[in-house]
Amino acid sequence: MTQTAINYAKALHELNISRESMRTVEEIIKTVPTVSEVLEAPIISKEEKRRVTDRIFPEETRSFIKLLCDYDRADQLLNICEAYEIEYRRIHHILKAEIYSAKPLGDEKKQEIEKFLQEKYPDMTCQLSYEIEKKLMGGTLIKAGNMEYDNSYEGRLHQLELKLTGR
Repeated sequence: MTQTAINYAKALHELNISRESMRTVEEIIKTVPTVSEVLEAPIISKEEKRRVTDRIFPEETRSFIKLLCDYDRADQLLNICEAYEIEYRRIHHILKAEIYSAKPLGDEKKQEIEKFLQEKYPDMTCQLSYEIEKKLMGGTLIKAGNMEYDNSYEGRLHQLELKLTGR
């Protein structure tokens, strides 16, 4: 993610552009790649890009998308949407955490993980997603924010190896 995308995302927050509108823009860009190609293509006129923008995107985002097209920065649109979501979660104290396990976790284990994250991040609201990772032999791997908590069998074996070898 570029600093340009982060700066644009912060500006969109300051302009009170809704999260729903930005999610819609992101969904459009991801599901219909042709839209990105049209907005980014130097061969297509700015007027045509403006017409496409007016027909496809939410009203509150149109001026911004037209601005990106005018300055040949439409290629940054998806990065800006992703940066917007990160900025939104930061401002609203939302922690996105992905929990990976070899098999589905029971309710007790999920509550244990939620308690662990609440202790680590007391001022945050946790947004958890659980995924099965066949590569794990057992245990869990938690990716929360910029941190990774490896409680998998492989992770524990690696930690034991480091202790035994003195590294």
